[in-house]
Amino acid sequence: MPETRPTVDVRTATPTKQLVIERALKASPERVFDAFTDPDQLEKWWWPNGFTCPAAEVDLRLGGTYRLAMEWPSAIPAAQQFSHHMGGEYYAIERPHRLVMSGRAVNDEQGELFATLIEVTIEARDGGTALTIRQSYFEPMPPAEAMGGAEQGWSEQLGKLERLLGDRPREPGTRAEKLETAEADIVYDVRGPLPTLDGRPPLFMVGQPMDAGGFRTLASYFPDRTVITYDPRGLGRSMRKDGRVDHVPTVQAIDVHAVISALGVGAVEMFASSGGAVTALALVAAYPDDVTVLVAHEPPLIPVLPDAEAAERARTHFRDAYMAKGRGAGMAAFIAMTSWQGEFTEDFLARPTPDPVQFGLPSEDDGSRDDPVLSDRSWAVSSYRPDVDALVAAPTRIVIAAGEESIGTFTGRAAAATAERLGQRATVFPSHHGGFMGGDSGYAGRPEAFARKLRDVLTGDN
Repeated sequence: MPETRPTVDVRTATPTKQLVIERALKASPERVFDAFTDPDQLEKWWWPNGFTCPAAEVDLRLGGTYRLAMEWPSAIPAAQQFSHHMGGEYYAIERPHRLVMSGRAVNDEQGELFATLIEVTIEARDGGTALTIRQSYFEPMPPAEAMGGAEQGWSEQLGKLERLLGDRPREPGTRAEKLETAEADIVYDVRGPLPTLDGRPPLFMVGQPMDAGGFRTLASYFPDRTVITYDPRGLGRSMRKDGRVDHVPTVQAIDVHAVISALGVGAVEMFASSGGAVTALALVAAYPDDVTVLVAHEPPLIPVLPDAEAAERARTHFRDAYMAKGRGAGMAAFIAMTSWQGEFTEDFLARPTPDPVQFGLPSEDDGSRDDPVLSDRSWAVSSYRPDVDALVAAPTRIVIAAGEESIGTFTGRAAAATAERLGQRATVFPSHHGGFMGGDSGYAGRPEAFARKLRDVLTGDN
């Protein structure tokens, strides 16, 4: 029987936390409103990547209710399609500008997991729509780690919505280019003129597995700079032709070198984050004249850690959970690893795989086995051993950085250990692992403060 919990009146209760998501959409407010209220459209975009909405029920009136079913490939019979769903009641309907509704996560095993209040604001702006979603959480709260999952979930859902409504808008002055090589077609974006007007090198932003879209907010804080972003091969718009599925830093470094060469303006300044920071370290080791200054933010390098063997076991744990039971189980184990404070102990490694439900994740197998983070496709990234001698000898000024909220976690410790090998201390940046990301990402950090710090570090005022 489902666990019975007191029903929270989300209209009168005091919220414990509020999540704010902002997105610019290339569609009219009317189209966006309809996408939130039309069952046929909701079925096309609701739920994060790897999940679908096989059925949607909408009674669009004050006091009316809705239910949005969740499905995993070949996992749930049609008769049980609402066994795990999001549902609620409509409190305000002002087409096409505003919706207010409760949002209750429910499954047959445990009943209501948690309750939220969702306010959707839709405003016409610059020929499109400015979308703002405010989701308020109340006691009893989901686990803290699940909040990160909620943010990522919104980001992935709104990506689906963008594709449903049409191509996402580009900033004025931005153009997309394609570099065709024998092994991949690499797509990159150029924001601003080339050659640059002020004579400074372009600022190249590199991520992995994140594509160019993840730097949209950060790039907007550098209107005086020409900013380059790109999609790594096999991710986003960059198509592979090499028949491989793994992500290898030295291979990606070759791609970034090719893009820099195609720009035709010489060396660049570079900000690189997560797996992109690993790519950047491989780039500087192989092509030291490509980059004048590199800010490498939280490279997730296992070999530099004193507990590297234990970290590999922790990585294997979330990979095995994913391969055995799918995305929910894998992500739960991944969250447990990446949020763990300090070295990975035998106590941590002996713990059973967390229940995905405690993070607001489904326990059913979604059928996927190709996630670039949860599978072993990116193990070459976290297993990369930086060439310290080549990095120290390079003319590039290298700054290893970590977010203040990441100190003590896996990526924060890896950044500190990498910096130590290069004879420096990690430079502390505001916020967390994605601290440069805005509300449109669903994993908002403190992008304005982050950009100020990055600007100071790039100019040497550190």
